[in-house]
Amino acid sequence: MAPVTEITFAHLGGLNFSRAWGLWSLYEATGERRWRSMYQTQVEWHLDHPEYWAEDYDAYAPWVPQFGVYAVALSEE
Repeated sequence: MAPVTEITFAHLGGLNFSRAWGLWSLYEATGERRWRSMYQTQVEWHLDHPEYWAEDYDAYAPWVPQFGVYAVALSEE
């Protein structure tokens, strides 16, 4: 599953982060590293594109950054 890269409206702005939640859950449930790798790809792509979570407050804030914080927090031990 590749990250969504064409974000044309606000709700797509949180999709990569919310997908990451599910991928992390799959990793925790199965221990299969492919799910962890897919999780990492989703999070890293979106973090590298702040125009979809930080630069347009009216469109994406505060909920998209919160999705990202939660996605990253899932991987904390």
